[in-house]
Amino acid sequence: MDKLRLQKLSCHIIDRRYIEQASRSAPSPTVTVNKTSYSRSDDSSSKYSSSTQAQSSSSHGNYKSAATIAVSSSNVTESSSDKRNIKKYGSKLDTTGSPSRSRMPPDDSLMCAPNFTIKLQDITMNDGDQLLLSCTVEGDPEPQVTWSKNGQPLSSSDIIDLKYKNGVATLTITEVFPEDEAEYACTAKNSIGSISTKSKLSVTLPNEEPKSPVFKTFPQSATLQEGESVSFNCETEKVPLKVTWLKDGKPVDETSSKYQFVQDGKKKFKFEITNCNSLDVGQYTAKAVGKKGETTAAFSLNVCPAGEL
Repeated sequence: MDKLRLQKLSCHIIDRRYIEQASRSAPSPTVTVNKTSYSRSDDSSSKYSSSTQAQSSSSHGNYKSAATIAVSSSNVTESSSDKRNIKKYGSKLDTTGSPSRSRMPPDDSLMCAPNFTIKLQDITMNDGDQLLLSCTVEGDPEPQVTWSKNGQPLSSSDIIDLKYKNGVATLTITEVFPEDEAEYACTAKNSIGSISTKSKLSVTLPNEEPKSPVFKTFPQSATLQEGESVSFNCETEKVPLKVTWLKDGKPVDETSSKYQFVQDGKKKFKFEITNCNSLDVGQYTAKAVGKKGETTAAFSLNVCPAGEL
């Protein structure tokens, strides 16, 4: 009777979770009941065990019961050699030590607003001639170029051909008519800034007196080093009333010894700047004034520190 009670007690103290796990891959549980020298034992080999002891006293002596479940470590723990770097949803794999594919960020110090190195010039043409306006622009990022006529946007058509390649923007009209007479502007724009250059087109009909003086040759932009001198020359087709010179929209001081103004005959004019420095950098204009109007020709001067050219 006492032996039966101990067997029931041992059944209650065995955790069912251990039995279910062990039953899949481990030997049957070991049950040991001892009184003095009495013992019953099955397989006793195990690495992990769960034991519970209970004692009961009676007139026949002391009894002890123990339940042991053998479970192999391979069934409980995961070997470190089997661990893998598994990507969880929404997380990134550890890429420590992997070579980077990211690009270097752009150097903002190299970026600059657009600048026209060759500007448009005012021009007078005969009715039926071909018109070609051309200007050169630079900038970083590369500028986007647009054209306008009297402030209205232009696009390529059967009459006007617009092109922009390698920094050179052109506008071509195969055959000009009096209605093409207008002010044309080319605008270059990027993320840093924008700039425009303009050309006033005058169309002359056969046997018609020009409305304003016409430049036969134009002054050309220049770049030089500090301390050097430079001269700008222009020539008109007919004798103008006068030719004046402007810097950044304001008349040049004709009394200054820094500037020299020379007229060769009645149609050729020269403007000279001596001992140039950074203060002479700017946009210049030659303005020819006639009886019926005036014509302008724009050019620029850039001065670099000595030794940089």
